Amino acid sequence: MKTVGQRIKEKRKALGFTQGDLSDRNLSRGMISLIERDQTTPSIKTLEHIAIKLGVPTSELLGESLSAAEKQANIHMDIVEIKRIINLCKALMKAGKYSNINQILQNIILPNDLSFYNGPIKKILGLVEIENLHYKNAIELLNESLLYYSPMEGKNYISLYYYLSECYKKTKNYHLAIENSLYGSILLKSKHYEDDVLLQLKILYNLAYCYCRISEYKKGLEVIEESFHLMKKSQLLYAQGYFYMLKGIAELYLMRFSEGIVSTRKALELLEDKKDSKESIGCLTNLGILYRNVKKYDDSLLYLEKSLISAEELKHNGLFLNNLYEMMLTYYKVKNYALLESCAERALLISSSSPDIKTKVLIVLAQSKLDQGMDGEALTYINQAEKISKEINDTCLEAKSCTIKANILSNQKQFEEANRLLQKSNHLLMNMSCFKND
Repeated sequence: MKTVGQRIKEKRKALGFTQGDLSDRNLSRGMISLIERDQTTPSIKTLEHIAIKLGVPTSELLGESLSAAEKQANIHMDIVEIKRIINLCKALMKAGKYSNINQILQNIILPNDLSFYNGPIKKILGLVEIENLHYKNAIELLNESLLYYSPMEGKNYISLYYYLSECYKKTKNYHLAIENSLYGSILLKSKHYEDDVLLQLKILYNLAYCYCRISEYKKGLEVIEESFHLMKKSQLLYAQGYFYMLKGIAELYLMRFSEGIVSTRKALELLEDKKDSKESIGCLTNLGILYRNVKKYDDSLLYLEKSLISAEELKHNGLFLNNLYEMMLTYYKVKNYALLESCAERALLISSSSPDIKTKVLIVLAQSKLDQGMDGEALTYINQAEKISKEINDTCLEAKSCTIKANILSNQKQFEEANRLLQKSNHLLMNMSCFKND
């Protein structure tokens, strides 16, 4: 017959817990080890404490058997059992052990008078889905969870809006991410919950990020400044490097290039421990673009080269390809056509999976050939660019292709066709502008 210690050890291992996961300030890891090795007899109070963490009745650890009918009835849990299971799942999540949570929660049937516990249960299941990167499933569960919470439940309620904003951000539904971030932010700014600065900063980051993703850069900057003010006031620093990176991007698109350089250099400094990350590479690329816009072309090429090397080491084809394209733009500014073509040649070899970048590369190549008076080669490149832009339904790139092609044809005295292409380009851009306004 198994001892109490053996049952505790068996249940703990089945759940994937370590002795450290069960320990806390009231129960040391050493004491748990002694209990499991049957070198000490735990009190009933200690057993109850362990049972809660393991999500089982104390009777199970004592070896008191339940009949099949009692086990089936146990599915319909009372409030003590529900709290015990929820605490267990929270402990599993804290320990990073997600695999057993669905199994633990799937058979719970709540009586009507305890249905409000569906809120925390659905929330836990939603957070597990986030960990598994199943964001659409998580959104469904978190929205269900909201139905069982009320605003009076404070941070638990508000955190749901944060997790929803995170899921919508991950699925690129930026407008709904903004909507949920705003709900959470407004509630947190009330006098009852304003002390949870970390949650507020997380929500503000999502809000700023999503504003920038939909080209609302001024709103993004306002949120970033609010975040910096909150960090200063609370003395709590959170994701500063990412905030400065976002600030630099917003300033780039708002054509505040000098400010963008300062922000992006600050981001690089703060992201020093992530030197070879996508974020750090992105900062180097952005610095190359910013320096190009203030006509510091040597600095532009320096940072773009650093970014290119890092992207190659990371084996990130998308970042590598984008850097080659940005280097082409800087070489175009200094009229170094030989190095421009060298970058283009490398880019075209690896651009099959990125038709948008390939089209941009062909457009720059066509423009450089046109500038050099090589109309035939320019026409070849721009025809390819026009074809791909139509295939991928990119209105902006198609309009650019039409404009350059019109200039080539104008050089060749084909004025009627050139005018038709210019009109087409204008029409495409006008339609795109109307669509954005809608």
